[in-house]
Amino acid sequence: MGELVITQVEATYINAIYTDVRELGNLHRILRNWSSLSDHHLGEPEQARLNLAFLIPEMGNPPVRLYVGVETAQRLDEQPQVLLTLMVRGRPTGESIGSALEFMDQAHGHIVNSFTELSPTSMHSLWKRTR
Repeated sequence: MGELVITQVEATYINAIYTDVRELGNLHRILRNWSSLSDHHLGEPEQARLNLAFLIPEMGNPPVRLYVGVETAQRLDEQPQVLLTLMVRGRPTGESIGSALEFMDQAHGHIVNSFTELSPTSMHSLWKRTR
């Protein structure tokens, strides 16, 4: 069958945030430093979707990126929710399982740090974030 060669690694964290249907467009409740749009002539949006991409220097073989996504969804019981997704994707420094695991450890660190930096501290206690 040949030797296993790893050329791409991805680590993804998805946080399902249950919310009132009236809150689906309020990104300022989920993302730090995001401004409310309440002064818009139509008020807050009904729903909101956002995608961000950050280059991660000095990790793996460039380019390695952190992708952040916010989108609305619905649970099976039809309750509204917002999905906050953080994903690191890229090529590890080597093609071995060891290199892939090292990449995953670094990716995990970037995801945890980014979640902390992007989300408002007021939500950390609500989400029971401990560290």
